[in-house]
Amino acid sequence: MKAKGIENQVIDVTVQLGYERWSTRLTKMDLLRAIEDFEHGPKPRRRKDRLRPFSHEGVVLASFRLLLATATDDARGICVAAAWMAFRRPGELHYDYPITRLLGNLLSEDGAARLVIVADECATLQSFSFQAAPQGTLDAELDLTPRTTIAHSTVH
Repeated sequence: MKAKGIENQVIDVTVQLGYERWSTRLTKMDLLRAIEDFEHGPKPRRRKDRLRPFSHEGVVLASFRLLLATATDDARGICVAAAWMAFRRPGELHYDYPITRLLGNLLSEDGAARLVIVADECATLQSFSFQAAPQGTLDAELDLTPRTTIAHSTVH
């Protein structure tokens, strides 16, 4: 089934840190806006709060913001922080945007997709795994173990 428009494309974002899990469902446009807001930092916006995309420093700060969101159990905040890391990590740029392309292909085919981000309970950078899958993919079909390299991405 071909998606009719970007406003109808839905992404289920799931983040698992150790054994804790958070999920949120956003349209593609809402996710893109949320990632942009996250990148620019909290209001009032100051230049020093902006995350540098595709940089190690940006990913480190995003990881800290992700952990802060876990303290308040803010599922949307956690999912947006992890999605920023998936789309703006250095590996995404260096490897020709694998998660972005895979998610785009899934959305254009089905109009819906899952973005699954897995890391250890401390959200250490080398433990992150980023996966894009069709929306109906069961957890049992995914690899939900943290990685040892930040550049890892898969599609199911």
